[in-house]
Amino acid sequence: RAQTAAVGQIVLGGDQLSVLVAPAGTGKTTTLAAMVDAWHFTGQHIVALAPSARAAKELATATGLQAETVAKYLYDNARDPGGSRFRLPFGAVVIVDETSMLSTADLHQLKADVEMTGGKLLLVGDPAQISPIDAAGGMLAALAERLDAPSLSTVHRLREPWERSASLQLRAGDPVCIASYLDHDRVHVIESQPDPYEQVLTEYQRLTVGGADVLLLAR
Repeated sequence: RAQTAAVGQIVLGGDQLSVLVAPAGTGKTTTLAAMVDAWHFTGQHIVALAPSARAAKELATATGLQAETVAKYLYDNARDPGGSRFRLPFGAVVIVDETSMLSTADLHQLKADVEMTGGKLLLVGDPAQISPIDAAGGMLAALAERLDAPSLSTVHRLREPWERSASLQLRAGDPVCIASYLDHDRVHVIESQPDPYEQVLTEYQRLTVGGADVLLLAR
């Protein structure tokens, strides 16, 4: 229901700037695909962008569009005094995924481009996720609140009902979720003796030999 409402509000709303808040696993791919289909049906030209190459690739897979990084778009659209290199079509819809990672300066330039061509800018992402590195950012949360942006609120990616709730609590920084992960044996504490690094390495080797994909993270 939240996905349907979001598609209707953003596609039919007529706003030049829209925001879609999409926490991990809440159906962003399905929602964006429906929006793209609707815009294609009305003949809209769509430009798909993301801050990183990986996010651009995922956006392309989700929508069937040819996506590129924001940096490449801005470089290619760097205008000379005559504006001969500017290539954003008139009235285009510009989708930016993972917008929480977008710097304020880049967002400002994209908004200016869309205004100049009479198009629409759709910012998609989760304000609770990573922000820009070595650049000022954080506009997604403010814009989402100011524009009363639709938010996808049901986690579809996880199978267990308790884990769906816990993932949203974790996103919100609610410590109550810790008990859920502990109760379901999802947290394993390694004591300081013997050497914890040796224990982690031994466990890593055991799991990878069995064919599991293992990710090691360090703060």
